[in-house]
Order: sequence, then structure tokens, then C-alpha cells
Amino acid sequence: MSLIDQTYFTNEIQIPSSKYETIQSFIDRYEKQVLIDLFGYGLYKLIKDYDPLTSEQRIIDIVQGKEFTTRGGDLQKWNGLVNTEKQSVIAYYVFYKWAIERETIATRSAAIKPTPENSENVSFEAKAFAAYNHMLDFYGYRGQCDYAPSCFNFMYANQDLYPEWKFQEKRPINLLGI
Repeated sequence: MSLIDQTYFTNEIQIPSSKYETIQSFIDRYEKQVLIDLFGYGLYKLIKDYDPLTSEQRIIDIVQGKEFTTRGGDLQKWNGLVNTEKQSVIAYYVFYKWAIERETIATRSAAIKPTPENSENVSFEAKAFAAYNHMLDFYGYRGQCDYAPSCFNFMYANQDLYPEWKFQEKRPINLLGI
């Protein structure tokens, strides 16, 4: 079962409803990928089995969020993978993958770009890359300011509680590929 659902896709990552595809298939595919990159497979297994009634407190803290003290001694709050604000590292990553994949459709003979009648397709790359880079704010990275409320900073500040934590670094992307 997924941690997030279609209600997380609002504002800048809003996905139009369509009879041909559902965002749930993208959540099912890419939630696992981003969580393994962020936590490593061992910790991912504990998170995917999350139950607010039976999970260890340390897993609840990852999923629901918790205040923590940064390396610099400042109090900060990690909002968690799921929250009432409906802002999640998972949703931004899924949106990025969805936007990139909808640029073309693979057929047996070639990749095609759909052109609906009485409208013009525009590239989703800029919007996809913006979502990816916004996802990095939640994801975090080495060298990020330590008072940013990212998952990396939360995990780094609490690494003694998560000895199985493995972090896969991600970097910003842009339209120029640099």
C-alpha cells in the first residue's frame, strides 16, 4: 500500500484527471524507488510496512515527521513523508517521473508525441525539472544548509537511531543538462 495518494498532486504538481491513466500506477512504481534512494533497502522495508499503531516510533517519526535539532543547534521540523499540508518528497518525485514519461508514448514502431485536436502540446520538461528540484528541498543533500527541514538533515541529525540508513545523493537538474 502506498503512503501517498492522488490528493498530494495539487498546485504546482497538479495532474489533470484523465480516463486513460491514473496517477496511482506511477505512485506504485516510483514511491519505492525514491524511498530506497533516500533510506536504503533495509529501512525502506520498515517504512513500507508502516502502521501508525504497530510501527516503531523511529519509523513513525520518518513517516509523520518530528522536530529535531540540527548540527548547528537549531530546532527544526521534518514534516514527514505524509502530512496534512500534502507536501511530500514522494509526490514531487512521482510528478517528475510522470511528466517526463508523458512527453512521448512508446509504440512498437517508434516513440510518438500525441497531438490532440484543437490544441497544442507543450513541453513538460521545465515543469518536470522544477518539480524535481523542489523535491530536492524535501529530499536534502550533502552541503544543504543544515537548518533546512529536509529528510537528509533529519536523518543526519538522528543517524544514531537509524544505523541501517543508506543515502543515495541526488543533484539538481536543468534544461541544459548541466
